[in-house]
This record gives sequence, C-alpha cells and structure tokens, in this order.
Amino acid sequence: MNLQAPLWLWLIPALLAVLWWLHRHASANRTITVSALELWPTTADAEVGQRRPLPDRRWLMRALLLSLLSLCLTNPSWPGSAGAAAVNGTLEISSLTLKRDYVSGNYSAMFSLINHGDKASTIELELRVDGTPQYRESITVAAAANWSQQLQLEQAPLDSLQLSAVKGATTRIQLTTEQLLPVPVLVAPACGQSLRRALQTHPGLRIAAGNDNSRDHNSRDHSSRDHSGAVMAIACAGAQPSTSLPTLLLPGRTELQPVAAQPWWSYQPQPFIYLDGTWLQRAVGTVFTGADEPLLMAGADTLLARRAANLVSALDLESSVLAAQPTYPLLITELLDQLTEADLRHGSITAAPVPVLEHSDTEPERPLTPYLLVLCLLMVGSELWLSRKP
Repeated sequence: MNLQAPLWLWLIPALLAVLWWLHRHASANRTITVSALELWPTTADAEVGQRRPLPDRRWLMRALLLSLLSLCLTNPSWPGSAGAAAVNGTLEISSLTLKRDYVSGNYSAMFSLINHGDKASTIELELRVDGTPQYRESITVAAAANWSQQLQLEQAPLDSLQLSAVKGATTRIQLTTEQLLPVPVLVAPACGQSLRRALQTHPGLRIAAGNDNSRDHNSRDHSSRDHSGAVMAIACAGAQPSTSLPTLLLPGRTELQPVAAQPWWSYQPQPFIYLDGTWLQRAVGTVFTGADEPLLMAGADTLLARRAANLVSALDLESSVLAAQPTYPLLITELLDQLTEADLRHGSITAAPVPVLEHSDTEPERPLTPYLLVLCLLMVGSELWLSRKP
C-alpha cells in the first residue's frame, strides 16, 4: 500500500489518547442511585475470582473509526500490477552527452531522441543532477524525425547525470564525472620544461607514462593508441615521429631567427589567440613542402602546417619571451586541437544509444480512500444502532 501523505499517521496516537481520556473520566464521574449501600458489593469483593473486564466495545469501535479517518487523510492507494517491459520499436534515446568547460568549470548536458517509426511518438523525460530533478518535459517526436535539447547545468561541480523516461517507461542512462578523464599526451624526452608545464596545468590533458596501458581516457573515439595509452604525441628537437599517433613536430633550438611580420591564422574560423611577432622565433632549418596545408603564417613564411595526420611547426615554443605570455597555454591547446581535430577546452562523455522500454498492460494504482470511507459510514451506523439499545 502506498501513502501519499504518511505524516497524517501521527494524528492517530494523539486522537486515541484524547478518546481514552474522555472515556475514562466520563465513567469515573457517573453517579448510581441504589436502595441500600450494604446490598452494593465493594470493588474488591467484585473483582475476586473474576477475569479483568474487556475494554468497552464502544471505545474500541470509536478508536477504530478515528484511525480509519486519519488513514483516509494519507490518501492511500494499492499499487497496480505492472506488465513486462517491452521495447518500443520506434523511439530511441540516441545520445546523452555530459560536457565540461575547463575554462569556466561549468557543465552542460545534451540529449537527443530519434523516432524510427511512421507515427508520432510521445515520451516524458526527466533529467537528474546528483539525484535532484532539473528538467522534466513531455516530448512528442514526429515520424522519422529527431529531437534534441541542450541545457546549462546550474550545479557545478557535480558527480552524476541521469536521464530517465518516466510514466510507463523504464529507460535510464547515467553518466558520472569520473568518466571525464584527461586526454593522455606522449611527450618526447627532448621537449622542454615550458611545454611540459603548459601540458601539466591543462585540466583536460596529462602527460602519458611510457607503460600506461589504459584504454578508457575519454569519450572521443580514437582508433589509434600506442602502448602508452596516449592519443597524440609531441616530438621535439627536429625528431621524426616515432609512433603512429598524430604527432606535433617541433624544431630544434639551433639557427633561430625572429619572425619579421605579424603572424596570422590561415584557416577558418580563426582562433581568438593574439600572437605578437616580437614574441616569436622561427627555426630556419624547418622545411615545408607544397603538399603541406599552412595553418599559421607570417608574411610569406609558414610557421605551422598540417602534414597528413601530423602538424609541423617552425616556432620555438621554448622561447622565454613566448612562454611568459598569457596566451602561451592557449597556443599549446590550439596546436593540439588542430592535431586531434577536437576541442580540448571541453571534456565530454557520451552514452551509447538505448531503445525506450515501455510497460505493457500496466494497471494504475487503485485509491483506497473510497473504500475506507464506506467502512467508516458502516461503523457510524453501527454506533448509532448500539446507542439506541437500553
């Protein structure tokens, strides 16, 4: 039995205590007239050899009546019998994504539905953050259509995100922030300290150990990982790639010369990263070919280019002037974004699509209040009938 307002049950002992007090004092103050006192047995003589009298049945009936009326206030109901869960053949929760902005620390959620059928389908969704509901809506998805929603989550930090289909459905997807693991980067021993510090302070990156065999470092689907578990690599001092991973190739620190012109990004959309030509030095020995795709230019000189799955840079990223600039960490992040073709300023984790499960032949809850009220009326009628007997 389900109780919608169980706090009303506390009314029962209070009412029974008042009823008991009224019955006790009403009988104690009653006066009985007799012809002779010697014919009236004393209380002690009357109780000798007799059992303890039973409680007044009127008291018992009134106590039961008050208890049933208090129970009616709780709005009781009998749970319905749910049928077996069946797969809705048309509606599917196609994605649930939890995204974190590493700059602001805020979280956002995006979820989507897809209707594979030829008729519109309705579902009620509820989104909970750490168990607290933050979004609930009834959604109708047209035939052969998609529906999506993106929400900025007010709570930060958070631990878990849960999307559920409610009212007749049992589908539930849950994500935890523990799955937002930093992306591992394989860094060559020849790379300098300025670059390493920029990587270590980035909340979405970490320098991979050489024997790291992890395979679950984020929701991004990287098909190539080497023995270190990294998804990208950085080679320094003019070294060639030593792995099949996408690699950022950085020059050695010999034969450097200042950048003569103001640098500019040659792809769209251009990143909002300001670079002053006086901060930069380029390696003269870095050679670019016609097959390379320029990404950063200074006049007619190429400073950064894409070469197949790798990036080739002529910039000296260990320059003390450049490393002291506030845009230095943003520059490193942008280079790795271009290398992986991802957005490393945000961490994200996405759940796999799941079909909507529905209850078949589900019986609703049956309210018990009408039955209790009928029983109370019968008891009141019995009380009135008993009170008329001499």
